[in-house]
Amino acid sequence: TFTNAQGAATTGVLNPAGTFTVSLPAGNYTMAFTAAAGYAAPASQAVTVTAGQTNTLATITVAAASPSDMLVGKNWRLTDVRAYGASFYNVFVDPCNQDDILQFNANKSLTYIANVKCDPADPATQTGSWNLLPNNTSLTITDPDGQVISGTITTLTATSLIVTSTQDFNGTSIPAELTFTAQ
Repeated sequence: TFTNAQGAATTGVLNPAGTFTVSLPAGNYTMAFTAAAGYAAPASQAVTVTAGQTNTLATITVAAASPSDMLVGKNWRLTDVRAYGASFYNVFVDPCNQDDILQFNANKSLTYIANVKCDPADPATQTGSWNLLPNNTSLTITDPDGQVISGTITTLTATSLIVTSTQDFNGTSIPAELTFTAQ
């Protein structure tokens, strides 16, 4: 998206060859990018357009998003809990918590948003924390009550996070697969 000083925006779309053409009136623009799923958005750039001239910009490299980039800036919801090949979502997750949202923040805090509160006296939002281990294959989530979920990331895309961990079910530890879906 090219935005001029007055805030007017013009959008260009990449073609399959990875190039784009956009016609703009003369002026100064900020060129910003919207990342495709699984990729990091390149940094914004200043572009000056001169009347009657064609500007050819330098190659812009698009990199795969890091695991942190894929988690941050989205609303995630726990959508399934599987153990022994079956879904136990309705057993593990109270109905009043099934629409709750998790926001992974860049500062490693985790915002819990209760859309439907189990207890009307509960706050609408609470804060926990999260951390990826240096190898980016393990995730630890600490909820506002201090309970810790720690497990191995088996899938992480722009829209899906699957973590395998051990969960307590009535005093018995069982291996479980937690599926979070970006909303």
